[in-house]
Amino acid sequence: MTALPLILTVFVACAVEAIEALTIVLAAGLTREWRSTFQGMAVALAVLAAIVAALGPTITLLPLTALRLVVGALLAIFGLQWLRKAILRATGYKSLHDEASAYLREVAAAKGRIRLVPGPRARLVRLHADVQGRPAGGPGGGLHRDHVRR
Repeated sequence: MTALPLILTVFVACAVEAIEALTIVLAAGLTREWRSTFQGMAVALAVLAAIVAALGPTITLLPLTALRLVVGALLAIFGLQWLRKAILRATGYKSLHDEASAYLREVAAAKGRIRLVPGPRARLVRLHADVQGRPAGGPGGGLHRDHVRR
């Protein structure tokens, strides 16, 4: 009975990851084409199966304490990065996450209509900025329509 919470936790985590993968497949299929989407999915599943087959049994050879230490350190690093971004957003130093504009940006990128502009931090040029003829970088200047690939 003590293993039940662990089993349920792992099941829920796997279900979340499966839903995220399904969302990515659906988004790629709807914005590009289904054939390449299914080909990419098949290759990804084959690579995953190969990695699990090759490395799965060897994980039992690792000392449990070292494994817990590495996984805990990685979780702490990722968690601190998310906390940093949340603090920056809450204080106004970083803009709030806009899902609608992120979706439009990703769809345009998937269709190959925009490109990354090189710089210290490569930013995606928004397609609607090209249509409206205004800077896309946000307040304080940004990237202009000249940077959009035609």
